[in-house]
This record gives sequence, C-alpha cells and structure tokens, in this order.
Amino acid sequence: MSTVFPPSTPGVGPAGPGATGRRTPRRGRPRLMLFVALAVLLPVLEIAALVATGRAIGVLPTILVLLAVSVLGLWLIKREGLSSWRSLRQAGREGRVPTQEVANAAVVLGAGALFLLPGFLTDVLAVILLLPVVRPAVARFLQRSVEQRVAARVGIVRSVRVDSVPPRTQETGPLELGHLDLRPRAERD
Repeated sequence: MSTVFPPSTPGVGPAGPGATGRRTPRRGRPRLMLFVALAVLLPVLEIAALVATGRAIGVLPTILVLLAVSVLGLWLIKREGLSSWRSLRQAGREGRVPTQEVANAAVVLGAGALFLLPGFLTDVLAVILLLPVVRPAVARFLQRSVEQRVAARVGIVRSVRVDSVPPRTQETGPLELGHLDLRPRAERD
C-alpha cells in the first residue's frame, strides 16, 4: 500500500518524499533555445544588413551584389563539394576510415546550407567556412567533438591504469600489467 502525501508538505510531491513534482530539465533544451533564438534573430540581422547596404550603395547594386555572391557561392560549393567527394573516394580506395574527409564534407555541406539562406551575413559566414585556412580547423573541431560525444555515450576506454596486480607464475596466472594504453600510437604522449 502506498502512502499519499498532501501537496502542502514541503519537499514532498505527488511521487513521494524528495520528489517536487517538477520535471528535471532536459539536456537538449539549451540547444533548442539557441536554435529558436537564431531562428528569430538571424532574419532580423539579415534584413538590417540588407537595408543598411541598400542605403549605402543603393537598391540595384545591393541586389546585384546578392546575385554575385550567390553565383560565387554556387561555384565554390560545387568545386569544394567535388573535392570532398574525390577525397572520400580516395580514402575508400586506400581502405582507411575517412573520418577527416567526412568532417571536411560536413563543413562544405554546412556552408552550402548557409548559401541557401538569403542574405549577406550567412553568405559571408559560408565563404569564411570554405576558406582553405578555416575549413580544416573547423573540420578538426567537428571531428573531435563528435569523437568525444561518441566516446562518452558508448563508454570507450582509451587508457587503463592497472595497479597492484600481483605477478603471476605459470600456476597463478597473468603477469603484472602496470599501465595498458589502448590509444593509437599517434595519440600517445
């Protein structure tokens, strides 16, 4: 038989002692709030940039600049997308896992998505992402963040410290291990 607690009891909610009846915040909520804020602010900022540019150089030149940036963006996306595709295929031919190539292709895809949005700010950000100096850095950041998230969710062990394991003879078992490093050689200190 369960005990029913009155709602006026402090610190005791409908689920029992210690429950407050409030939901715990979800992990995805800050990301959702950021997405909503960007969805509201980005169009406002884009319109402000278009109006400011239109006032500075005129309406017709502003439209021509927008068209020129769009054409440049399409050309860049085609060129960099084909380059990413070639590098993905080359990695497949060599029989290696194309982690760097996939991260690079994701950055190019993100830049392409930014080019699809109308406005100067997203186009400038897309061009910045496609720069040969910026794109590899963003791809490395993306690759590392995905690796960390996957490792955290899956529970991948990269290094193990084994202490006080008694030495083992043929009758008693394994030898003392000390420290067993499971990382690839390139990542070891």
